[in-house]
Amino acid sequence: MIEIISIGLLATLQGKAYRGNRHLGMPHCGPADPISMAIANRLAGNAYDAVSIEFSILGGTIKAHSDIIIGLAGPIEKIIIDRDGIELNCDHYSSITLMKGDIILIKPLREGAHIYLSVHGGFVADHYWDGNSTFLPAQIGGYGGKALQRGDYLENNKNMQSIDTVSVPERYRLSYSNHHVMRICGENDRIGDYLSQNDWYIGRQGSRIGYELLSNSPSELDKSVITDYDGLSRAVFAGTIQYPPSGNPFLLGVDAQTTGGYPIIGHVIRADRHIMGQIKSGDSLRFITQKPREARRVYENKLNMWRAFIPDLYLD
Repeated sequence: MIEIISIGLLATLQGKAYRGNRHLGMPHCGPADPISMAIANRLAGNAYDAVSIEFSILGGTIKAHSDIIIGLAGPIEKIIIDRDGIELNCDHYSSITLMKGDIILIKPLREGAHIYLSVHGGFVADHYWDGNSTFLPAQIGGYGGKALQRGDYLENNKNMQSIDTVSVPERYRLSYSNHHVMRICGENDRIGDYLSQNDWYIGRQGSRIGYELLSNSPSELDKSVITDYDGLSRAVFAGTIQYPPSGNPFLLGVDAQTTGGYPIIGHVIRADRHIMGQIKSGDSLRFITQKPREARRVYENKLNMWRAFIPDLYLD
C-alpha cells in the first residue's frame, strides 16, 4: 500500500485502455505515454498495461506503507528516497525496493510531461467495460474516477515477493526533450507540406484531450479545406489533427472525443503516438510526412524492437 503525500499538478491511475467501445462514444483513454508506462511496469515485474500512477509535470510525493517493489519511467532527472531521514540516491533504470515508511519524491519536470510509477502486482483500480484507466470527464475507472489527492491510499494486487531485478538496457533508455518530432500522414500532399514546413509550438490549450498548435509564421492553408468540407461529423482518434475555423490546428490526445465536425487534415502515425504523452504547453514541434504504407512498416519495426525488452507490449 502507498499513501499520496502530495500532488504537484495532476496524478491519475492509468492502465488498460477502453478498446472497442468508440461506437458507444467511449474514448480510448489509457496512459498518455504507453511506452514509458510499459517500461515502469517491466521494472516492477508486471504486464505492460498494469495499473500505474501517471504524474503530470509537477510531480508529487508518496509514502510506502509496506515493503514494495516499484518501477519508475519517464523524464526523470534524479530519484531520492527518504528512509528514516536519510536520503538515498536510486537508479531509476532498475527495479527499486521500497521499505515500509520510505518516502519518494517525484520532482517537477524540466523536460517532458509525464512520469509513471508502477508497483509489483499493479494498483487496484475500478473497472469499466474492458478498461480500468481514469477518464476524468466521465469520472470512471482508476481511483473512483477521480484525480489522486493528498491522503489517498492505494492498494496493490500482490504482496512483496522475490522477483528478478530488471534493468533497462541502454538502447531502451528513452531521451526526453521540450522539442519533439513526429511523423504524420497528411490528408493530401498539399496539407502534408503545410504541416511539415511550419515550426509549431504547443499553445496554452493543452491536456490529455488535445493540444492547440501555434506557429509564429504559418504558411497559408488553402481555404478550400474549409469551404469544400461538408461539415459532417467524422470519427477521430488520438493523433488526429483537426483544422477549426480559428486556423490553429488541434492535435487530439488519448482522452479526445470519438467524433468531430472540424476538417481533418492529418494523423500522427501509430508508431509515434506515445510521443504525444510527453508534450506540454510551450514545447516546440516538427512534423515529418510519411506515406501510409511506410507508416505501417515503421510501426511493425518499432513494435518488434520494443518487444525484445517488453515481450507483451501492444501500441494502440
